[in-house]
Amino acid sequence: MSEISIIQGPQAGFKVKTDSIQLISSSGRYTRTIRGIPERKPFMDKTTIFKKFIIGSIPTVPTGFTTLTKKQLASIGIHRAIQAGIDGSAQLEKVFSIVMSGEYAENEDRGDIIVYTGAGGHDKTGQQTSDQQLTGRNLQLAKCCAGTYNRAEKTGNAGDNWKKGSPIRVVRGSGSSRQAGGSYGPGEGYRYDGIYKVAQYWESVGITGYKIWRFILQRDDESPAPWTTEDKAMRYAAPRVFRDVDFSKRNDYMITFQSVLALWRIHPGYWDGIVAQDYRNSDKNRDIGDFNEELEIPQNTIFKPRGELLDAIYEDITNKRIWQRLFDRTYQQSVGIRDLMSFCEVVLTQLEFICLLCHASPAATRYSTPSLEIPLVHAESYHCIRCDCNFCKTCINKSKTRSIHTCPNCLAPKLFQKNTLKAVFNAMHIEQRAR
Repeated sequence: MSEISIIQGPQAGFKVKTDSIQLISSSGRYTRTIRGIPERKPFMDKTTIFKKFIIGSIPTVPTGFTTLTKKQLASIGIHRAIQAGIDGSAQLEKVFSIVMSGEYAENEDRGDIIVYTGAGGHDKTGQQTSDQQLTGRNLQLAKCCAGTYNRAEKTGNAGDNWKKGSPIRVVRGSGSSRQAGGSYGPGEGYRYDGIYKVAQYWESVGITGYKIWRFILQRDDESPAPWTTEDKAMRYAAPRVFRDVDFSKRNDYMITFQSVLALWRIHPGYWDGIVAQDYRNSDKNRDIGDFNEELEIPQNTIFKPRGELLDAIYEDITNKRIWQRLFDRTYQQSVGIRDLMSFCEVVLTQLEFICLLCHASPAATRYSTPSLEIPLVHAESYHCIRCDCNFCKTCINKSKTRSIHTCPNCLAPKLFQKNTLKAVFNAMHIEQRAR
């Protein structure tokens, strides 16, 4: 059997083989082999790192990001309902996202204001054959409105309080150009257009004579709308349509990451207090010396962020070698970094940014961010200068109470540097919980 995947480049991160994984530090000076068969099958559908029920924007997805298919939208987590135009939760009584793609003739698109038709009443051919009801997804959409429901008049209106409603991700498909009021959709595919909120809803009679529910949604997003700007920032964040080749490479990377994460475990000698004997003073001095120089980003890198995120990366000297890997052109090509979303996703799935101690803990006790499924390290952390792994400060402090002072991954002795990733996480809109 051939190797599943090999990340190429001078700072490889890891190699996946048929019977093991080989971890390679960002400096290339430390490797660790973990025996076990990397299983891809259990993770074929686990291609998003975000939790299922996210209200509001997806942290890594910029306004204007465009996919070719609904399946790709679902894979990333923007709109998980592949068939339905409304994605929500009966448990939370909220709608997370809607897609405007021209299915309903009653829809109206005015850009910042949408008149959206509820779901239901259609037969298998798409023809309206019965009245819509204020139940299911329609009721969830109504409950996103800050106004109260007037049962007698069958209407709800938030008035001036519409911005207090629950945020809803709006996606426009190329078919939305058929909506009344003008064309605001993309030329092809499905484009994420930002956050909208339900301002008003009411029962009406549709063009077929059957009753329908209509919802007015108004845009409430700080980012510029894609149809109103030719700003360079928009083209930088989402330069082109996310196509099948991008989808395939992204999914392969995510599945490989999950298979490696499943095998990654604390070094067997850690809890026994064993110290690495092969880590000489000369090696230690070389590692310390690496942090005396500023990060240099190659001119030929495929993508680098701008503004607040780039500033935060430059200031994060402790993780400089990880950033060098992430900006390496060969590495970016191998993992599919092409825009802001793919860059942020690959950053968040670097093993060095996963707390190994949290990962080894029961799910109920480990630290977790509000939006992520993976055990991303807390911003206040310790960094091992040998293998570049980061660990939650509270996790390491618990180990210290047991007189353990080595790295859980490489067993290097007392080489932790206090570190904060707060600026990086804030720039990527990753919310942190207090510990």
